[in-house]
Amino acid sequence: MVVGTSIAAGFEPIEVSRDIDEAWDTWDQEVAQVFLYDDFLGGAMLGELSKNEDSRLLSFIREVSTSSRSRLVLTTREYILQEAARTFEAFRRHGLASTRFLLTLPSYRPIERARILHNHVWHSELPMSAKEELVADRGYRRIVEHRNFNPRLIEYVTGLQSGHPVSLPRGQRWIDFAVNALDHPDEIWRQAFERELGEDERALLMCLVTMPDEAEVGDLERAFASWAQVAGRPASSSRFESAMKVLDDSFTSSLRREGDVLFCRVSNPGLVDFLNRQLGRDPQLVALAAQSALFFEQVERLWRLIDYGTRITLETVVKSTDLAEAVRRLFDRPGTRWVRTVGDFRGDRYERSDQTVDERLTWLLGVARGRGLPARIEETARDLLAARVEQWRRGHGDSSAAAGIAQALNEDGSLARANDWPEALVGMALDSASTINDWESVAALIELLPAQFPEEVREAALDNFVLFARYELESYGEDTGSDDEIYALESIAAALDIELDEQDLESARERMRERSLRDEDMDDEDRYRWRRHDIGHLSDADEMDALFSRLTE
Repeated sequence: MVVGTSIAAGFEPIEVSRDIDEAWDTWDQEVAQVFLYDDFLGGAMLGELSKNEDSRLLSFIREVSTSSRSRLVLTTREYILQEAARTFEAFRRHGLASTRFLLTLPSYRPIERARILHNHVWHSELPMSAKEELVADRGYRRIVEHRNFNPRLIEYVTGLQSGHPVSLPRGQRWIDFAVNALDHPDEIWRQAFERELGEDERALLMCLVTMPDEAEVGDLERAFASWAQVAGRPASSSRFESAMKVLDDSFTSSLRREGDVLFCRVSNPGLVDFLNRQLGRDPQLVALAAQSALFFEQVERLWRLIDYGTRITLETVVKSTDLAEAVRRLFDRPGTRWVRTVGDFRGDRYERSDQTVDERLTWLLGVARGRGLPARIEETARDLLAARVEQWRRGHGDSSAAAGIAQALNEDGSLARANDWPEALVGMALDSASTINDWESVAALIELLPAQFPEEVREAALDNFVLFARYELESYGEDTGSDDEIYALESIAAALDIELDEQDLESARERMRERSLRDEDMDDEDRYRWRRHDIGHLSDADEMDALFSRLTE
């Protein structure tokens, strides 16, 4: 776009295709010229920069910067620029990375995605049938709204990517081919992952994909150091920071601050799928990930690899004894789960919120019910269940998880017989119930384990719930309570076959209605702004329809 604007202003366009010497040879200070050096660092990570090209390039940049008649446009991918800045001292001294303009994929709205797709199709050699498929029933939306939408993939499916002409099997529709490529973008990611990243960057990505969707950076650094140690590679903060700089904004999304906490995530869902498949196909990587895991959530993520469903993944994950050992090691260790807390005038904040041990046990019992598992998983579940039963007898546990545990044990006879758990679990749940979630669990327990609720125990539980519900309803009003919470209290009461006081319910609802009317007081400008937003969205839809209709005219 910069080159196009320059041409319109009278500049002569010159493409640099091999190295910066082409620009030096054609540069004329008396003529208005715009130079385009596309993917100027494409070979840098493969060791293919010409001798001293970094210095000659920077010299040309300095010369052009002092000329009002010359413009130079350089394009590259962000992670390659960061790697070049780390590798080449001249780039680092010049501060090349700090003067870039970064265009990120999330900045593309649907209409912009539609324009990208339309432009590629317009300049492609796709048959008319393919264009008709985009128009029919708004087929273009299958591509524009796809979660893996990426200009590189669009270039590939339209046959404009060098060396990849579109070749469809007889009878296959082009649009189905395109959507399939978006569903399985491995080939696009493989080249960048295997040829353009160093070992540290690949290891960090593999480590990141075992973390929660948004990983806290301090936790990620610790996990990366553990991965490196198990892999037999030295780890340091500088190696981690260098790898993060290379990956950021290309393979990972930009760091974002929530209060004092920094998070990052894999940048593209298609890349997440690619990394998971790479991990699941390699038994050594699965073993390395399990052995180096520092957080229980990493083990859960590794287990989810079986969702990818390939035979190889099942072999590497289900039969990995390292997972069972990691479960034992991390079962009661701090995790890496963070939750957002809605704040007051100081704004929202993120806080660490670990799973309870009983929540982890619920997950483990579900895993242990699977078929074809190694003995160590079942043994691990049995041993950890026995330890939890002892804690429940002492009154230590998570009431809200009790029903899930009972459900899992009722469905697995072998584990249920291994421990005398029902009495201990119910006793803990009744003694610890102090929230709506806890009482929902108790109500479910009464149905799941009726033998544990003789008449006197049941009556005491019902009396305690009525007192709890009355206290909750009286507290709802100015700053607390919601319709969902009232509905949950009524549902628990119905499950227990009792009725809550109608006056308590109506008073709580009236206080919340007053709060709702106050909170929903929106000025006229706010309402007008939202109407304008809706109108703009509709015009975008109309423009998209018009764009693709032109393809078949």
